Amino acid sequence: MNKQINYLLPIYKSLVVIWDNLKGQHVYLAFSVILGILVPYFHGHFLMIFVTFLYLTYLFLQKKRTFLSLSFITILSFTIYFVIVDQNNHSILQQEETDLMFEIISPIHFDGSKLSTTIKTAEGEKLQLAYFAKSEKELHKLTNQSIGTRCSLSGELIKPAIARNPNAFNYREYLYQKKIHWIFQPRNWSVEQCQKSKQSLKNLLINQRLKGIQLVEAYYPIEVVGIVQALIFGERKQIEEDVLASYQSLGLVHLLAISGLHVSFITAMLFYVLIKVGITRERTSTILLIFLPFYTIVAGGAPSVIRACLMASLFIISVRWRSKLSPLDALSIACGVMLLYNPYVLFNVGFQLSFIVTFSLVLSSRFILKNNSYVVTLVKVSVIAQLGAFPVILYYFYEISFISIPLNIVFVPLYSIIILPLTLLSLIVLIIFAPLGKILVGVISFIIKMVNFFVVWVSEGPNTIVFGKPSLIIIICYVITIFILFLYWELNKKLQKALLSLGIVTGLHLFSPYLNPYGQVTMLDIGQGDTIYIELPFRRAVYLLDVTEVSSFEQEDWKKRKNQFSVSKEIILPFLKSRGVKSIDKLIITHGDFDHMGGAETIIDHVNVEELVLGETKEKNELEKLLIEKARKNNIPLQFVGRGDYWSESNYSFYVLAPMGEEATANNQSIVLYTKLGTKSWLFTGDLEEEGEQAFVAGYQMVVDVLKIGHHGSKTSSTEIFIDQLKPKIGLISVGKNNRYGHPDDQVIERLTEKEVKVLRTDLNGAITFHFTKKGGTFSVMIP
Repeated sequence: MNKQINYLLPIYKSLVVIWDNLKGQHVYLAFSVILGILVPYFHGHFLMIFVTFLYLTYLFLQKKRTFLSLSFITILSFTIYFVIVDQNNHSILQQEETDLMFEIISPIHFDGSKLSTTIKTAEGEKLQLAYFAKSEKELHKLTNQSIGTRCSLSGELIKPAIARNPNAFNYREYLYQKKIHWIFQPRNWSVEQCQKSKQSLKNLLINQRLKGIQLVEAYYPIEVVGIVQALIFGERKQIEEDVLASYQSLGLVHLLAISGLHVSFITAMLFYVLIKVGITRERTSTILLIFLPFYTIVAGGAPSVIRACLMASLFIISVRWRSKLSPLDALSIACGVMLLYNPYVLFNVGFQLSFIVTFSLVLSSRFILKNNSYVVTLVKVSVIAQLGAFPVILYYFYEISFISIPLNIVFVPLYSIIILPLTLLSLIVLIIFAPLGKILVGVISFIIKMVNFFVVWVSEGPNTIVFGKPSLIIIICYVITIFILFLYWELNKKLQKALLSLGIVTGLHLFSPYLNPYGQVTMLDIGQGDTIYIELPFRRAVYLLDVTEVSSFEQEDWKKRKNQFSVSKEIILPFLKSRGVKSIDKLIITHGDFDHMGGAETIIDHVNVEELVLGETKEKNELEKLLIEKARKNNIPLQFVGRGDYWSESNYSFYVLAPMGEEATANNQSIVLYTKLGTKSWLFTGDLEEEGEQAFVAGYQMVVDVLKIGHHGSKTSSTEIFIDQLKPKIGLISVGKNNRYGHPDDQVIERLTEKEVKVLRTDLNGAITFHFTKKGGTFSVMIP
């Protein structure tokens, strides 16, 4: 035994020496962990290798030999670790498997008739479950299902959707990073096919969390339920859509996420109460260390919660055992622990924002607290937090609110001093003594309602600047200039030069589209409808040809989803923002069908439209009349075009070949546009049908390179005589995947194939993009 102790003693002493040397320097290891994950994630990309080389060279030049060795070992270890984790991140199920035994492992989310949750099979593989209840009675029965319930059901395994449009959310990648590879859709779900199992401690805590969420839903007004649930349990699904969107657009949504503010308040409150009732500091520290992991689960387990609870635990440990631990060390250790547990969390936007903002504040802590009043300190905190998060926000959300900083200066103390304490107090008192709790519920509900009303009102005015998704080079420039700005601000020197540098990078980002020699045409994958984006080189003009929307059908109340999916809000607007589009020169509506103009009002509400273009027809339908009225209210010029009209911009001309104004049906009243882009001639036909095509053939003799196939490939369009005359080389079809109309028609596809027309279609290829200059262009698709 003594020999073993003698053998281990030098190792222990070496570890103690290394630990002492690392005090205040753990950030180097945290950065090494991040590099160790990024290098294999980007498949050894040259840039990642170069950054790693620069980092190690910096340590060498700074004569930090210990850190150099440890950093190299850490990078290598986490590279190997991530490769092993990633290679083992695959499914053992086959799509043909339909009978599954599983356990529910996450809260069931109910939205109308849809139920969704995460399940784990008997083999240990996680799946996302989605089920649509067949009746209200069945839905009510399924509400009793809880975490830990085991079921045996038959259904279908479906691959999660991938991104079908440029810069769109990739659901498959999102689930992959959660080690989920399939969506399971049961055919039927009877409660008799399920049974309760013995609850684990974690499941018991999650179920208690659900009871707390339900308690809030039962006692608080519907308008504030979502906010209260978010502040106490980290649950935001009940927040009203317009309220959440307003908080997000104004840069205030972090107030609704449980983070360091919440954890610090709750920990301090518990510490104070426990000390007051006579418990010693040592025992109080132990109780808090036991409480924090439980609270992490009850609070929803988001990355920001885990980070805050880990840091709080590390501080308690350092105080309890008298070991000095700086905030930067605590943050770095928390980062390393979280990435060791799940390296994929590095790519979670919540993780990135939580650590980057905290890192910025920790590094600037001396400067923040130096000889300032409370107001000045608050201003510094808001500015530093916003600057730190700036590149991440632009990368994921493409825009930023220019009034975010002053709003945060007001809202951070409002939430930390009034709303959060009162919300927690109201729930605690409600549980202990309901009559008094209901009074406090009324008080906090009134405050939250007023705050929400103000937030929504402010967000309705102009408050954001759309930048577009930054390139990698722009991101690197942002990071460097913001770091230099923080450094010079703290040293109180050359601040103007640092601000100027950041201003130059911001200006380059804002004006980069006007320096881009490439134009593009993108047929967005928006389902069963049409939306085509046209941008000329150097952004001389931006045109949007049709704006579709999802048709809504009458449903029973129990089937209605809380937030209905909107093509214009969830696909078209994010795409425009990702492109940095602040203004549309022409919004062209080919004709008055809902699948071509249903989202036009949404675009007008959110983007500056310079001109609305409609076809010259005898009569307008109700949709068109409403849109014309909307345009006039917004002082948008109207232009009615017909055969013979045209416009030019920077040597690019667009010719209107139809309508003539005498057409009988809406489809044949479609605006037909001809232009030349990237040495290719284009014909955009809207929903032109056989009658309209015959009139076109009689009136024009032309050949085109690219034909936008009319009416989504319907058998009423793309007649043989029409295709024979135009002789297109490429046909573009905008059509919904598995649509109920059976578009495109098999005969149309056969006809195009026989005529040697290369067909690109959104249901199979996703969004279709043509990048071009005056010398030529190239097609690309989202799904090869």
